[in-house]
Amino acid sequence: MSSFSDLSAAQRRRVEGISTNVDEYLTLRFGHAERVNPKLGQLVDDLKAQLLVTLREVLVKGRAWGSDKHMVADVLCGEDLQKRYDLFNTTGQYSILHEIVSALDERKEGASADAIRVTNMRDLYQAIDSQIGDLIELAQTWIWWDLPDAVTLQAYQGQTNIIRRLLDMELTEQVKDHYRNMLELKPTDEVTREMMLAHHLANLERLVTEFGLRRRDDLAHQEVLKRDIVESHGVDLLIMELATELQALERLEKTDPFDDKIMAHYARRLAADPAHLTRDHILMWQREHVADLKTKLLSALHSGQILGRPYNFKERQLEQMQADLAELKKKLPAGAIQSARATRKAQEAEGEVGYRVD
Repeated sequence: MSSFSDLSAAQRRRVEGISTNVDEYLTLRFGHAERVNPKLGQLVDDLKAQLLVTLREVLVKGRAWGSDKHMVADVLCGEDLQKRYDLFNTTGQYSILHEIVSALDERKEGASADAIRVTNMRDLYQAIDSQIGDLIELAQTWIWWDLPDAVTLQAYQGQTNIIRRLLDMELTEQVKDHYRNMLELKPTDEVTREMMLAHHLANLERLVTEFGLRRRDDLAHQEVLKRDIVESHGVDLLIMELATELQALERLEKTDPFDDKIMAHYARRLAADPAHLTRDHILMWQREHVADLKTKLLSALHSGQILGRPYNFKERQLEQMQADLAELKKKLPAGAIQSARATRKAQEAEGEVGYRVD
């Protein structure tokens, strides 16, 4: 294992970048867990810090493929898809599964060694509201789910930075020799800026593709949910709003039938045609609205903040990656874009579309 101080600047960026991305995912997942079980709040910071230390230890370890030995973080952010698949496979001598989810080694004899136990919503919530040992296994499982995406994001950032540098840097003979070797060209072959840009653009497009493929494969209990802060100091206003809506519900339940004024008011609130509204429709909507306000208030009282509706954070990240890639392409020569497109078609024909976790 290498110590962090022995790493090159590029290796440190990889380790820290991956760890930072995992940290962001863990923070959101633990925030969700705290909303389900507020007692977890006193454990989260210490537990998360220890988990990230363990993750960094795994990332700086070496793995040997024959005579070639590579640091795990270098392989994960590199271009050798087979080696990355070896690390993310759930079996085999290169797999890092048992180092990430150490609880797998503590299963009772006879249990499947490679079966992650959190496989559905019931398992998820049972783990959140059970013993600390279950919480640790849950958190390690989260890291296993999120590590491929954390790696893709770091690799995406690295490729983006290289492209931006290549746009205006001087192409010395040393740089050209580096790319001749990378592109498997002969020492006498011509290598151009467009060829270099096309290579990294193809990598970027592959990274976006694999990130998107994993979103397609995500199950509901694996999603990272985020709720943005809508108001930082609106708890009192929310209490007043809930009281007003409760009084309105009480009046509605005592009124039968509703007059034209009530029907018109709720037609506006529901954006509906008054002719198609019924008393039952209005009562149902008002009860659901009150229930939603109660949920928001409980969360706001716990955190001191009013949060918006939950959304799939990784889907939002994918949208941002796609938008950033589209903007970056506007700065590239047409030849580089065409060459990258041809490279991606050849890779996809050979099945090289990215990597996922089994």
